[in-house]
Amino acid sequence: MRTSLAAEISRVRGGKLVELCAEPFSTADAFTAYCTDARTSEAIAPEPGVAYVAPPRLRA
Repeated sequence: MRTSLAAEISRVRGGKLVELCAEPFSTADAFTAYCTDARTSEAIAPEPGVAYVAPPRLRA
């Protein structure tokens, strides 16, 4: 998920489904997911002006 506010950097968060439950990515997982070429698995440069962050904590 990408969130942007005017004149600020974009924040990118991610997650995955594990046994039908959503599990958030860590900051490192989000960076790896968005900075890896899906076809070749090679690292690609991060987008300028983007912060790869962990999602906010949600209450159960």
